[in-house]
Amino acid sequence: MSLTHNADYRIRNLAYAKYIRGNGESPNVLGQYTLAAGNANFTFTAVEIYIGLDRYFKFKNGTKYWTVSATNDGALTLEDLLAVSGNAHLRQCFKLIQVSQGVFMLEVQSLPNSRVQLAGPLDLEGRYIQIFPNQVNHPSEQFAFELVGSAAVVDTPVIRKPVYSDDDKIYVENVETGASIQLYSNDQALGPQRTNNTDGTTTLEVSISPLPKGTNLKIQAFKSGESPSTSAVVKVEEYVEIIRVRPPTGSVVYNVEIMNVESGNTNENVVAARFEPPKILASNLASVAAAEAFLQSNNYVKTQPN
Repeated sequence: MSLTHNADYRIRNLAYAKYIRGNGESPNVLGQYTLAAGNANFTFTAVEIYIGLDRYFKFKNGTKYWTVSATNDGALTLEDLLAVSGNAHLRQCFKLIQVSQGVFMLEVQSLPNSRVQLAGPLDLEGRYIQIFPNQVNHPSEQFAFELVGSAAVVDTPVIRKPVYSDDDKIYVENVETGASIQLYSNDQALGPQRTNNTDGTTTLEVSISPLPKGTNLKIQAFKSGESPSTSAVVKVEEYVEIIRVRPPTGSVVYNVEIMNVESGNTNENVVAARFEPPKILASNLASVAAAEAFLQSNNYVKTQPN
């Protein structure tokens, strides 16, 4: 999980339909309330800041920031931006810490080894987010940072063309580091998600079952803290060839057949063989021209007389 500079988030309790906002009083204490549609008080902007080489965030709502008290205890409040002098501003600097596999908490810079978590139980409105030392055995709840909007957009994935009806995998190019992808077939999610866990943009393979000609494929890429993006739609094609047939007697005729693609990923380098038994779309055509006319009228993309 990561946060993105200048992205807008809501912070949701995963067990309850409640979001975090200030109570609007003095002090302006952060607590959990039922989300009101369109209420900007639930939206926080993550503002990136570096202290030395360490990356921290300030959480801003309007002109106010999440703030830990000077004594590092009690509820968080929303306050004006604190001064750098005397390091007061460190009480507004938070770091996302992975405390166990897939579990993240916030550490405030003014109190190393602290964890921002919520006291439970949560059956009433207005329970406060509090700071507890990591060693304290205290009930806590899980929260999710929900992306509302971000200037950052995941790089758009690209499905390598062509995709043929007998393919058992597709190749998805331009998948950025940390991004996950989901394949959609005719707007229905198909198969599991894949994630690029490498240090750079890469191509991912996605296994598929053979799909009918004309199926619309697209890939959505998504990443925490960035707006998702979707590839251009690619239609599944059938690789066909014009096959010259030499009967024992009579004139040469031509078939149009679906071929088994053995290698290659473009129309220029594909290597294909006839199925056994052959998958014949049209047979006993009198000429190559007649076969090519059949291909054109049925929107096939490859001709190759043998």
